[in-house]
Amino acid sequence: MRFIAYLLLALVALTTLPGLGERDFWPPDEARYGAIAAEMEAEGVVAALRLNGEAYGDKPPGYFWLVRAAAWFRGGVDEWCLRLPSVLGAAILVLALGLAVGRSTGAQAGFLAGILPLATAAFAWQARYAQLDLLFAGLLTWSAFDGFRALEEGRAGLLTRSGLALGLAVLVKGPLALLVLPLLVLWRLIGRPPRREGARPGPGIYGFLVALILPIALWLILAVEEAGFAFVRDELFMRNVVDRAAKGLAHLQPWHFYLRRLPAALAPFILVLPLWLLPSIRALVGAPGRRLAAFCLLWILLFLLVQSLFPGKRSIYAFLFHAPFQVLFAQAIAAGVSERADRLARGWLGLVLGLIGLVLLGIGAGFLLWSFPGALRDRVLESLPGASTRLAALGLPAAGEVGFAALARGARLAALPFLAGAVLVAVDLLRRRLDFAIDKAALALALGLCACCALLVPALDGARSRRGLAEELRARVGDRPMAIYRHHDEGILYYFGRRIAELRGDEAGVPADLDREARVAALERAARVALEGWLATPANEFLLIRADDRAGLPPAIARRRWQVVHDDEVGRDHGFELLRFAAVEEEERR
Repeated sequence: MRFIAYLLLALVALTTLPGLGERDFWPPDEARYGAIAAEMEAEGVVAALRLNGEAYGDKPPGYFWLVRAAAWFRGGVDEWCLRLPSVLGAAILVLALGLAVGRSTGAQAGFLAGILPLATAAFAWQARYAQLDLLFAGLLTWSAFDGFRALEEGRAGLLTRSGLALGLAVLVKGPLALLVLPLLVLWRLIGRPPRREGARPGPGIYGFLVALILPIALWLILAVEEAGFAFVRDELFMRNVVDRAAKGLAHLQPWHFYLRRLPAALAPFILVLPLWLLPSIRALVGAPGRRLAAFCLLWILLFLLVQSLFPGKRSIYAFLFHAPFQVLFAQAIAAGVSERADRLARGWLGLVLGLIGLVLLGIGAGFLLWSFPGALRDRVLESLPGASTRLAALGLPAAGEVGFAALARGARLAALPFLAGAVLVAVDLLRRRLDFAIDKAALALALGLCACCALLVPALDGARSRRGLAEELRARVGDRPMAIYRHHDEGILYYFGRRIAELRGDEAGVPADLDREARVAALERAARVALEGWLATPANEFLLIRADDRAGLPPAIARRRWQVVHDDEVGRDHGFELLRFAAVEEEERR
């Protein structure tokens, strides 16, 4: 298994590191985390995060400690440093997955389990995006699989390692990681792991608890020392644990949100899941593999139930389901490609591989078609409803514009792994070598997604990055005071290079018993009050707003003469406007 582990780590590096820092920070999360990391470095903050000069208790500091470590080697915080922890999270998840499946089902299945996540678009993108979720999912997966092995084999050391991974996961994203505790307890009660002679669970449990508590206690002690006990009690615990769990402060979605999103997030290999309905497949997986599959099924059910009950839901939270699903996929595929599998299983797997081959061919052909301007490309785009509009909305250069030639070359290079994979999969299917075909399909998808992220996605900076807007604002405003109204999290802070006054409502000042609509209305009223106070200060001159917010500005704005000095139509949803208010002395001269 050591060779498989090194091979999987090499594949993670090959598919995630190329071009990691070529793209700007995109709002909201990347740009916000970039500003937090830069402020941490500038002010020497360790445990109590700060954003724009204010306490920021939404997230623990674990992710940012890794960013600081990378920045120490690179001489400062940049795009590469901020995304490196996501790469680390991908490596941890892939390695834990490959080793868990390899030990129970075989080396071939372990290798396949490790590369399947890299072949899904959601995972490949998240491994290159500065968000906490993939590192969190990797540590949680490590903890769950080590805990499973500890219970199955009666090894106290593995249980201690599981507790350490769980404590580190809490440091990355908070107490949701503690769901691993009821998962392991339920498996101990339901799965009935075999009792080993001489195994003593007591020392393992004590080691688990100590390893879990120590990193969390270290963080809280440092946070109290830096920001005081009130910050830990009110900001970290009451607002970001109790209120988020009970009411959800953002991302409110219906209970069935994950049931709708998981199929797309796990495509295309979710199509092999029906193989588990065949008794022959379950028999070929073997007893150790079936126990791991049962543990993964319990994992999916528990996490799906609990996370569906929480009001706040996002697609990226589904990464906690990736590992158990990939175990089921890899085991089903490994059994299906076996010569002992029945014709129905091999036929279904061949059909799935044929569909994947067609997808590879379609993506590769589409990139090639787009990269060669001409009548054929125009006719194809016209035949697809809304295709031209969607491409224009992405901000990509059109044929003949500056940057199109380089982007077209990138599209042709990105097409190569998809087309090569389609050909190789077709050849192996004709030769009935399903085991070779599945590996080549997964590798082609992984390499193709890597090429897309490295060669094509940076071209979207023109539409998604706030660097240009921040530089334009800095040139117009200089060192004079500027405020931003309502939307404080627009990805401007990092590239603007200094603090911006935020005229918005504070969640801490809103009564906890209000529903979502009442809370939003209260925050809007508080933002208008803050704006009126800002307008009452004669020295305040520049105000950044979204264009569609201008109609809702309070009447107090009429007391000061103002004009729009900058229009920005580039943005994810709407453009921005920079308003300049005349100073009182200037108005008196007029």
